[in-house]
Amino acid sequence: MRAVTRARVGGALAAALALAVAALLLYAYRDLLARSFAADDFQWLLNVRGLGVRAVVRTAFDAGAQTHFYRPLVWLLFWLQVRAFGLDPRGFHALSLGLHLLNAGLLGWLAYRLRLGGRRSAAAGLAAAAIVLLHPAPFEAVSWISAQSELLAALLLLLALHCWLPGAGGRTLAQVLLATLALGLALLAKESAVIGLVLLALLGEATAAPRARVGWLGRLAPYLLPTLLTLAYLALQLVVERRNYLLAQGGYGLGTQLLLNPLRSLALIVAPLPGTEHADNAWLVPVGALVLLVLLGLLAWQRRAAPPRVYLVPAIIAALGLTLLPTAPFSSPPDSRYLYLPVLIAALLVAALGAQLMRLGARLSRSPALPAGAALLLMLALAWWAAGQLHAREGQFAAGAGPGGSLWRLAGEVCAQGAPERMVIVEPPLAAPHAVAIIELACGRSTQVLVVGRDQAAAAGVHALVIGFPNGSATVERTT
Repeated sequence: MRAVTRARVGGALAAALALAVAALLLYAYRDLLARSFAADDFQWLLNVRGLGVRAVVRTAFDAGAQTHFYRPLVWLLFWLQVRAFGLDPRGFHALSLGLHLLNAGLLGWLAYRLRLGGRRSAAAGLAAAAIVLLHPAPFEAVSWISAQSELLAALLLLLALHCWLPGAGGRTLAQVLLATLALGLALLAKESAVIGLVLLALLGEATAAPRARVGWLGRLAPYLLPTLLTLAYLALQLVVERRNYLLAQGGYGLGTQLLLNPLRSLALIVAPLPGTEHADNAWLVPVGALVLLVLLGLLAWQRRAAPPRVYLVPAIIAALGLTLLPTAPFSSPPDSRYLYLPVLIAALLVAALGAQLMRLGARLSRSPALPAGAALLLMLALAWWAAGQLHAREGQFAAGAGPGGSLWRLAGEVCAQGAPERMVIVEPPLAAPHAVAIIELACGRSTQVLVVGRDQAAAAGVHALVIGFPNGSATVERTT
């Protein structure tokens, strides 16, 4: 009877904490729904608006038409949102929050199913989900609509991992097929999902029952379909990458960044302090190196230990390192949105280590509730701090996107009264392609758009609307 009562109390407490964390997330992003589109959002919207079902499917899956990345599911996602919400950004932001909440729930469920502390623990699942929801480092993945590719790819990879996790009777053919399908969809959402095959292998080996390790052929057979799928995708991606303008412009390369960027990412995951939003702080590299040494020491110690899941923590550490590889070739420090998947794995690692520490504390403490209470208080304090950091970073991102948002609003007001023949944008504090996309989206392609410097503004010609940014906000300077 007491056990049943304790279980009910524990379940009620877990539900209350989950609701509290979700409320903190909504509080942190309380201004998000009022934000406008930003940067690449306008180009995505321009690409899909006006397309029918057949046209958008044909364009999205046409590898020959892509000059950057091959992400057909992102095309379809934007198209569906335009159909559902029009050009109202509130619906887009709401979907980003929904995907983020769903990912946190799936990761928490995965932590629960993995028996991180030797048994299924709601506390471990809740801790993992809370870290994902409130970690400040990957805020851009939620704040920026174009970063929905990160959220979607993570969602599909998590589904693949859930499908791959064997049951009591082992992994079935249906599980293999479903996991392969989810992996394939993840690849169509974001090219960094190519690490999914290795994630499946790490999970499979870490959770395989001893009696299942009977021979190399039996162990490799389930990986045949995911491997063939990944190889086919890599061949397709090589064709697309030949036309990738970022490669031509030197956006990727081989050099010291192959080591420095993963170290920066590790430091940002462990210490997402104020002022680290651009990942260019000098102290990130040495701190990341220290974190790497700690992880290597932890890896060596865990390999010698013999808990029920003897290979689980080492597999999670290896998975964390794997998720840092896609951003390693970047010529600049990694943007915050690229930390989304690494934070997911880091949350799983913290939950696993926390479960082990809780078991140790329960054995050493005379009052088992003491370590649990201390951990709960620490988690709540960190959650409150993280919510404040998220709100501040989201506000900074919105301020940086302000010029584009002001141009979008001004163009909408002007063109609602009749699209001008020509619009001249003078020294916009945003990328020229984004400015052009904003005008074409608001006014149609019949309006000619010119982006010029201040010295060229005088030669705007007749029948032109000249727009400047005297205070960082779009303003009509004159009409010719």
